[in-house]
Amino acid sequence: FHGEAPNPATFEALIKKLDAKLDVYDKILGKQKYLAGDELTLADLFHVPYGTMLAVAGSNIMETKPNVA
Repeated sequence: FHGEAPNPATFEALIKKLDAKLDVYDKILGKQKYLAGDELTLADLFHVPYGTMLAVAGSNIMETKPNVA
């Protein structure tokens, strides 16, 4: 990103933080269709591009969150 070499320690630390947040999302989405209820909102759409970039960055974290993926 921006021509710099990635730092694996930073990457893993950030993925660990994200994992905790995605656990909350997974729990919410296990009870309802979308983050804010049963209607699609900007809250849901905001996350779409970021979720798809995780695999490109080398993380399979979305595969561990069935209600989020």
